[in-house]
Amino acid sequence: MARLSAIARSVIRRFDSFLRRLYGIHEFTAEDDCILRIGFAKSDRELTLSDGTKILKGETIGELHAWNEHIPPMPKEGPDLAWGLRFHRLMRRSLVELAKYIERAPEWKGVRAFRGEPAVDAQEGLKQVTELLGRLGFDLLPLGRSISRLKPFLEFWENIYLWGLIWTFNPASLKGKRLLDLQRCQIWISRRRLLERYKSR
Repeated sequence: MARLSAIARSVIRRFDSFLRRLYGIHEFTAEDDCILRIGFAKSDRELTLSDGTKILKGETIGELHAWNEHIPPMPKEGPDLAWGLRFHRLMRRSLVELAKYIERAPEWKGVRAFRGEPAVDAQEGLKQVTELLGRLGFDLLPLGRSISRLKPFLEFWENIYLWGLIWTFNPASLKGKRLLDLQRCQIWISRRRLLERYKSR
């Protein structure tokens, strides 16, 4: 059984690496305490962020992804205060590195906002994530409704993939959670707010 689990985790790691190359998701720093990767994407909605930045549907944005290999392992008993504080410190450090990167990289000069799309536990995690990301400067928004009948089907398989990533890189965080309890949301931060809060720290 252990051997099968090891093989399955190896397959997931390789598939994740393949998808990162396919979509141009890359590391923007060599720092070991960075837990984010980044790539280009298109906004799937028109919205105004809390600092007044207006984003158009189809506009090029930055897409944030977890650097799973750098996220600290969660204790078997679940997240405790020490783990939460460490994760918060790593997120702040990652955003400092991101601010440095987008200032000096010419291909990011016109990008006005950055978006992530985490999956959280609908029963317990949403309130905690909202509070944590709010303190870091993010706006948390529900996923926009889609008229496509294919969207729920795609989201189901995306959740399975995310579940596999969590099981591979941080299995203790799945304790007490079910696949069907995962709820997707979007987190946004404008370039202006990112630089105001994290530049030169």
